[in-house]
Amino acid sequence: APAKHPHKQTPWLPGQHAPVLSKAKDEAVDVVPAAAS
Repeated sequence: APAKHPHKQTPWLPGQHAPVLSKAKDEAVDVVPAAAS
């Protein structure tokens, strides 16, 4: 399994959805909407 990166921020775009969010949860990262950056 890939190494987990504790609590890093992952920006995402509106065109990206469930797979990205699920991956972020699996890796214990914060998913930060690009608009909020």
